[in-house]
Amino acid sequence: MNKLRPHIIFLLLVLFTSTGTISAQSKKFKTSVSKDLVAVGERFKYIIHIENLKGNISPPAFEGFKIVGGPMTQRSTINGHPSTDFTFFLVATQVGTLTIQPATLTTTTGSKKSNKVTIKVVEGKEEVITNSKQRNIGRNEDKNLFARIYLSKTKVYKGEQITATYVIYNRYDYRQFKNYEFPPADGFWKEDVNLGEIKFSDKLEKINGIDYQKAVLEKQILVTQKTGKLKLGPFKFDAIISAGFFRNKSIPITSNIASVEVLPLPSPPSDFHGAIGNLDITVSVDQTEVNANDAINYKVEYSGSGNLKFISAPKIKFDSDFEVYDPKLDDQISNSGSGMRGSRSYEYLIIPRYAGEYTLDPLSFTYFDPKVGRYNTIVTDTTHIHVAGGESSIGDHSNRRKNDVQLLENEIRYIRTDTDLKERNHFFTGSTIHVALFSLPLLLLLGLYFWKRKEYLESKDITGTKIRKAGRKALKEINKAEISLQKGEKESFYESVFDAMYNYLSEKLSIPNANLTKEKISTELAHRNIDSSIITSLMDVLNNCEMARYAPRSKTDDERMLQNADNIIHHLEKNLS
Repeated sequence: MNKLRPHIIFLLLVLFTSTGTISAQSKKFKTSVSKDLVAVGERFKYIIHIENLKGNISPPAFEGFKIVGGPMTQRSTINGHPSTDFTFFLVATQVGTLTIQPATLTTTTGSKKSNKVTIKVVEGKEEVITNSKQRNIGRNEDKNLFARIYLSKTKVYKGEQITATYVIYNRYDYRQFKNYEFPPADGFWKEDVNLGEIKFSDKLEKINGIDYQKAVLEKQILVTQKTGKLKLGPFKFDAIISAGFFRNKSIPITSNIASVEVLPLPSPPSDFHGAIGNLDITVSVDQTEVNANDAINYKVEYSGSGNLKFISAPKIKFDSDFEVYDPKLDDQISNSGSGMRGSRSYEYLIIPRYAGEYTLDPLSFTYFDPKVGRYNTIVTDTTHIHVAGGESSIGDHSNRRKNDVQLLENEIRYIRTDTDLKERNHFFTGSTIHVALFSLPLLLLLGLYFWKRKEYLESKDITGTKIRKAGRKALKEINKAEISLQKGEKESFYESVFDAMYNYLSEKLSIPNANLTKEKISTELAHRNIDSSIITSLMDVLNNCEMARYAPRSKTDDERMLQNADNIIHHLEKNLS
């Protein structure tokens, strides 16, 4: 900014001269800009306006901007009131929301400050055009009612969360809205934010010099799933407005299309499994001194803000003397305008079977922090557990560990007594085999009759047949996924699991696949009194399949997910009519 001082000093020497007495009427000293949304390097005007005042002007330092022209002076008189405009031509040199500090006017009676000016500076001109459409009323729109989609960020990393806000601007006294149509979130994983009752704000918002009532219709947390330029929108609805005395009319409203540039993640370390945000990890046990065969709760908790619902159970190598049960998942996650925040924990029930001193190794957790653009690794503390001999241990061997037990393979062989001897001259005629073979043709004919009748009944009840066969088809797809997993064909594995669940639910719930969403699945299963833990487990399987497109997973995690999918289908088969 030192190079700009000669230009600024020039304006400091400007002294207003007036041939008459300044009117005691309204005095103004204010600043404005020709645009409040610009791209780096894009030229715009900064104007200092003075009315009914005289003195020396000191412009601000213009930090983050460069003077490329001016100052240009324009004097005028309106209704006998003298006014002067000083115009600077500026370009922005950095991205962000920048503030131009007040200018100063020094008079014989003291000094006076103008207002501050805030300008949003983005990277490229295409972004400026898109965002300008978000802020300005289009030529084909009703200038008194329009809608906009705003994104909290326009450049993010893959897997980073952003917030989409759907806004309505209105100037009509009477209005009703219906037939909302929100855009599909292609390339995003979506979570809705509960806003409660939709209301227009009492505070007016000025756009292009016009005051509007503003209502936030919807907010969504979006987690980007692929790189490149992703687009969201438009969203549509019908507005019913007054068209005169006792007459209303309906007008269709269509919003803008918002876009975001998604950058690939830097080369990840080997222990990175897709966690993105500002996160932390803690490990705890409810007790460290127990008797053999007593239960211990071992809890791993991830907390902070980020894609918490994408964090899968950690890989933990427990001692072979511990009996370990599958972890219990507990989510305490809230959705707000700033994204997902809270905690996700996995709690393991572990039972040491033998006395001794045990050490649980520390866990290493690596996540990507998009704010600083780097990976962070947190290592937990080591956990020590003392196990004493317990009364519930079996026999006199309560203190003997598994690795001390030797298997005696073939020390004793048993003599079989369940033999079935037959007489040497036993006749075939009249025997059980003879009767069975004689009856076989009749049984085949009866089987063929019932099979054909079953086919006929199924052809008359197509929907019912689909529902009855849905489980078998899904389990076949699960078997196909297991084969893909064994071959190391990860993409085919996730696709088979995802297709198995979605096609099964589509047929079982009688909802076309194209209209099936996770929200609709969750709601429909809840209406049919399916246990909430099964619904949560199902959502985890679907989310993990989607997440696996960009977050690498271990074979153990995939095997656990496959088992969960199999269990879910068997449970739903028993409980869905």
